[in-house]
Amino acid sequence: MRYMDDIVVLSNSKIILRNVLRMMKSKLQTYGLTLKANYQTFPTEARGIDYMGFVFRHLYTAIRKHVKISYIRSIAAMRRRLRSGYALTNHLLMSHRSYYGILMWCDSRKLRQKYEHRLEGYIEGILV
Repeated sequence: MRYMDDIVVLSNSKIILRNVLRMMKSKLQTYGLTLKANYQTFPTEARGIDYMGFVFRHLYTAIRKHVKISYIRSIAAMRRRLRSGYALTNHLLMSHRSYYGILMWCDSRKLRQKYEHRLEGYIEGILV
């Protein structure tokens, strides 16, 4: 899998992975590029694949911890603003929609239920 400059190669054989790594280094060298020295080879069962804001595991997909914390903070900021009697800014509304779009692609039902209910009673029609 490749996205921009991030590449993930999956195999059940370290020999195949080493051969792919050697071929990638060779191909990059023809363009005058190098592979970062901190590439990793690890079993995915141990920690999943941290890629594009998610952690992919065999049975589920989780949101990256940093993104989860940012989402929780944005909910708290919306709630503080509403409790103080101020209207929500376009930035907060768009941010919330963006997080909702991200959360649609992972197993996040419990996370959304836990935090979005805190906005209930303040606003109608904002939550999707």
